[in-house]
Amino acid sequence: MVENISRIIEKLREIQEPETNASIVDLGLIDRVEVDGERVMVYVNFSYIRSSCKACTPINWMMVRSMIRKIERVLKEGGHRYTIAEAGFNEVYAEG
Repeated sequence: MVENISRIIEKLREIQEPETNASIVDLGLIDRVEVDGERVMVYVNFSYIRSSCKACTPINWMMVRSMIRKIERVLKEGGHRYTIAEAGFNEVYAEG
């Protein structure tokens, strides 16, 4: 199981945050990855993207959606069933 988590994290490391082009893993946007039976649980930390600026909200949402789609692609390519959720708020972004 630990080897699977390590491989998943290494694949997630290839995903870049759109604004900085830095790895989402290196930026700390991946809080943790867990395996629960046959399901991979990816907990993300996008709280820094949340803004009080009303005009920025659509841009922030598009950045989050872009990263979620890329995370989903990695998990689907690995043949995993998955849930992607915000670590701090337990908000589910995607399941598959």
